[in-house]
Amino acid sequence: MLGCENLQHPGDELIRSRAEPFQEAKSRPRTSVIALLISAFLVSSTTPVGAQEAAASFDGYSDTGVEVTIPKGSFRGLTDKDRFPEGVEEAWYRYYIQLTNFQPKSSGKLPGLSGLYSHTARGCFPSGPNSPGWSARGLFGAAGSNGAPEGEIPIGSYIYHLNQPGRCGEAIYWDDTSIRPDRWYCVEGYVKVNTPGSADGVVTGWLDGTERFSRSNFVFRRPSETHVGVRELWLDIYYGGRRPTRETLNLRIDEVEVSTSGRVGCIESKTTVVATSGSGLASIASYDPGTGDWSLAHFDGSSFVSKSLTRYQSATQWGSHLVGDFGGDGRDDIASYHPANGTWWVSRSGEFGFKTARWATFSTKDGWNAHLTGDFSGSGRSEIASFNISNGTWWVSTPRSSLDRPEHAANELQFSWFQQPGSEWRDITASQVRHEALAPIQGNANYFDTSLWGDFDTATGWTTQLAGDYDGDGKDDIASYHAESGNWWVSLSSGTGFATTQWDRFSTGRGWSNHLAGDFNGDGRDDIASYHPGSGQWWVSLSTGSGFTTVPWERFNTTTGWSTHVAGDFNGDGSDDIASYYPGSGAWWVSLSTGTGFSTQHWGSFSTTRGWTTQVAGDFDGDGDDDIANFHPASGTWWVNRSTGNGFDIVRWAG
Repeated sequence: MLGCENLQHPGDELIRSRAEPFQEAKSRPRTSVIALLISAFLVSSTTPVGAQEAAASFDGYSDTGVEVTIPKGSFRGLTDKDRFPEGVEEAWYRYYIQLTNFQPKSSGKLPGLSGLYSHTARGCFPSGPNSPGWSARGLFGAAGSNGAPEGEIPIGSYIYHLNQPGRCGEAIYWDDTSIRPDRWYCVEGYVKVNTPGSADGVVTGWLDGTERFSRSNFVFRRPSETHVGVRELWLDIYYGGRRPTRETLNLRIDEVEVSTSGRVGCIESKTTVVATSGSGLASIASYDPGTGDWSLAHFDGSSFVSKSLTRYQSATQWGSHLVGDFGGDGRDDIASYHPANGTWWVSRSGEFGFKTARWATFSTKDGWNAHLTGDFSGSGRSEIASFNISNGTWWVSTPRSSLDRPEHAANELQFSWFQQPGSEWRDITASQVRHEALAPIQGNANYFDTSLWGDFDTATGWTTQLAGDYDGDGKDDIASYHAESGNWWVSLSSGTGFATTQWDRFSTGRGWSNHLAGDFNGDGRDDIASYHPGSGQWWVSLSTGSGFTTVPWERFNTTTGWSTHVAGDFNGDGSDDIASYYPGSGAWWVSLSTGTGFSTQHWGSFSTTRGWTTQVAGDFDGDGDDDIANFHPASGTWWVNRSTGNGFDIVRWAG
């Protein structure tokens, strides 16, 4: 177990007193792991003298963290290193970051891994034969630079290696990757040093669990430098360069963990999705990875009433949770993908709760960049379209009935379900499943038949993929945006496959912060609304059935700082609108569709402006107008913006 005993700076004694005990990660086998609460690395340069207690008690991502300040006229906010044992040749790390007051005019460094043995691999001192060393820190760029939307910060990797193009390391910005203020992001990294004499060193980076960068041709050590390995976790927050920051910069760091035996992964937070009952009323389904429990909050006429639905025996490491009527009985179900074993599990909604079964096993477990729900075949049941970036293929999982495959259902039930209202969980064995008479579920579907539907020539670089019925034929299609070219490609469903053609090209390829699908002109075909914070402009790509006609629909006077944009029919006129939340003032603005443009009005405000996580649209009260449900984890409360057709009545519904 690694500890803090190797940290070297004047605050060591204070640091140890504030550090929480290091814990082995129970869900992953590994030989050496440290879970470091970042307040353990509070140094004298992080905050002014006298402010350290406030920094130490900062509310972090899940417990307490630290706010790092780079004062105006300075370079450094935080620096510390935690030393590995000798002989480590690969390591993984993870931390959470939130930008609070952070609009840099130039680039700088973020935490990463390194092998520092002398003065080299930093400060424009490259490795030399008698002074070996390497580093692979994180990188941030100037606000709005390198293709990032205005106000957002591009991130990447800053690497000192033997084949770097200059003296000062190599700055590599991750493609189409930026972070915006006022929300937490999960950043992960991996480094493997090269085999001596070979160019096979690896650096990989992830943001919020999605791989954003990987290269496997680095040289970190010379043939004779067999002692050079992964030596330390380098917690470095640094501005510049040669010139100090012209304004004070603030960010927050929390939940740092490093491993030498496997990827750490992001902390699984509560998953919230909108589900629809048989009556058509929207409800909130929430998954708690701490317990493996699904619960459902439904409207009882005045508030949310919560009930338990089902429990997953494997509580953690789920990839995607999707909602759809997979059984075809008019009730929404939940499909969950577990990438560790490539399995899909579906929780079928019934009168007395959920019944959960394994519906599919993918032979290819990794590389899935998108899982989208829709009725792609026009069967009346929801299906799942999955895109794999390793080969650019689309696969569609269609629900089928075990009546066609009677051998399928007998051994695939997960062993817990509700028998009747209010009953306890019942654990059974596979043999009992085979012999007990279970009443058939309406709709009968109980497995996925997965087949190849499409093949993209370009496998990577797709930044947005949205399901919708773009030609109005009753079958869902997929629109894919490629930021490098600015092209929209639409994969139209034939019922058994996708035919993909280019539908539009944006002259401005990058910098778009949001793309939302919806029928914004009410013609029965889905369109796409795109927001560009550089200009504050909403552009709507109206579907003609065979292409997009993209026109400007609205311009916001306040261009940046918006944390949420959701589409829904908020006035019940049959055309979709857009609701936008601005945490700086706590205001909700709704852009109502006129069919040819948006008319934006202030619909309501929150007194608590920040800290909202889930903000989802749905008709929660059944009046025909979409509403917005908002969850505030610090207070554990749900607040619902009930639409009146021309404003929001904001009420507390639960907690």
